Amino acid sequence: MPKKRGFTAFDTVPFAPINVSQLQKLADAGITTIDNEVLFNKGIIRKKDALLKLLGNGEITQSVSIRIHRASKQAQDKVTKAGGTVELL
Repeated sequence: MPKKRGFTAFDTVPFAPINVSQLQKLADAGITTIDNEVLFNKGIIRKKDALLKLLGNGEITQSVSIRIHRASKQAQDKVTKAGGTVELL
């Protein structure tokens, strides 16, 4: 068998990516408080206990409150400029 090349980290933590544009779609539907349960019920994430990371792709114009595990700086800025809050768990 050939030798496998490269490096594989053993302690990788898979995060479910959530974009700011997805938050805008939820806000348009009238949902202003977003957490794992809401995202699971809407079919955005596959596992209810998934770790979430907010990414800055898209725009948001409405105020939302989101509880997530990690967020990019750009995504946090977009949510707070729209009047929302980002709570890191």
